[in-house]
Amino acid sequence: MAYIGDNYDTDAIGAHRAGLHGFWLDRANDNATTAVNADIRVIHSLNELQDILTARNSDLQPEHSHVSVSKSVGRTEVKPVGNGRGLGSGGPRLQGRPALVRTVHVVTHPEATHHVESVVGGWHDSPLTPAGIRAARSIGQALRAAVPEGAEVELFSSDLQRTKQTAEVIAERVSVQPILDRRLREKSFGEAEAKPKAWLDQRYVPPPAIGNRMEHDLGVPGAESNAALAQRINEAMDEILQRPCEHQIIVTHGFALTFVVASWIKMPIESLGYVVFKVPSGSITTLHEDDFHRSRQVIRLGDTRHLDPIRTD
Repeated sequence: MAYIGDNYDTDAIGAHRAGLHGFWLDRANDNATTAVNADIRVIHSLNELQDILTARNSDLQPEHSHVSVSKSVGRTEVKPVGNGRGLGSGGPRLQGRPALVRTVHVVTHPEATHHVESVVGGWHDSPLTPAGIRAARSIGQALRAAVPEGAEVELFSSDLQRTKQTAEVIAERVSVQPILDRRLREKSFGEAEAKPKAWLDQRYVPPPAIGNRMEHDLGVPGAESNAALAQRINEAMDEILQRPCEHQIIVTHGFALTFVVASWIKMPIESLGYVVFKVPSGSITTLHEDDFHRSRQVIRLGDTRHLDPIRTD
């Protein structure tokens, strides 16, 4: 049996010590600076794995040449049919469920008309500006580079026009159709939406320093509480993360991103009253779940390096 994982020490070396064929899935090309054991095979994409296994199968003796391959993202079993000898027969199996290496790319939409008009966004259905459309193209290019060729990809987006436009540009790059979900919308500001920000500033009631900040009433009729925002985003995230997929892209809004990240790290809603992950428009936040410990990491928060060429134009 072969074992594949993206952590060299835990996955590849651990599998080798257990008598398995260890494969290191090195998407970031870290092997350039890592001393790799000669018995560890380094691959940079899951597409390489099938080619390697096919080549190895052809080298088996005729009585071993019928090999069944069961492939998942985290583990690959090679099962010889016949007398039980051949690949994977020399050591014990690692116990546990097939694992999924998951990366979630969270995008905040770039510049929209409400930004330049200084009006309240929320559920106001503002489109991207020409600068926002250029930024969306850069986001799409960055995500195309971040997702390995041939990897599974899903794309989810808020259904508001500015996020939908961003998702459509990304979709062209990663060759998937966006799934629109209104639960990924920005916080609703009720009657304040599309009004000048000064209008909201005159009526806004800040949350208390101590107390139930999540249920706080902003003083604007129809405005959504942070608790309601967190609840709907949690529901959307639960459904997204139940889907087995290597790379998932989520296009949302600046304030809503806080609750996407909080849901990812399983922070309870009642603990979110003082939490804000402030990121720029057009940013990419990278979240990663490893295939062994099942830990959920925040790799990059609000990265905008892909926008640098636009800024210098």
